[in-house]
Amino acid sequence: MALVGDLTIYNTVNSETETVKQTVTYPLAEAMGLNHPDVVNAGKTIEIEVPKLEIEETYFNNVYIVVHSVNSFKNPLYEGSPRNQMNICYRVYESREKAIADPFDFIYEDHLIKKEVDVSDLKINITQQAYKYLSQVAGFQNLIQD
Repeated sequence: MALVGDLTIYNTVNSETETVKQTVTYPLAEAMGLNHPDVVNAGKTIEIEVPKLEIEETYFNNVYIVVHSVNSFKNPLYEGSPRNQMNICYRVYESREKAIADPFDFIYEDHLIKKEVDVSDLKINITQQAYKYLSQVAGFQNLIQD
């Protein structure tokens, strides 16, 4: 199982030349902790200048994408009942042959964190769900199943 085709990866990067102003409201000192470096701003709302975020696109032509690993877990931090989630590690290879010959010879690797696992349909295993999720991510929509 794999995805093949042309892939676009989108990342945000800080602009080296442009900035924007943002309003930041700091929590009270008790919530921050008295040793926090910004405790002098506790309870205040201030305007700060930060680098503008830019979208960076990376193109990979005619590649072979494999879900390398999936880590499933029950996240107890959700309001209400715990959620079944997964972390997905995927790798991008120049070709199917390169992926088979040396699984460590990938040209790109990334992780998708805390993605929902559908436990209602036991006919779709977690690896299939990972591929289904990947195929819906921006830049992955035009890939086809191998």
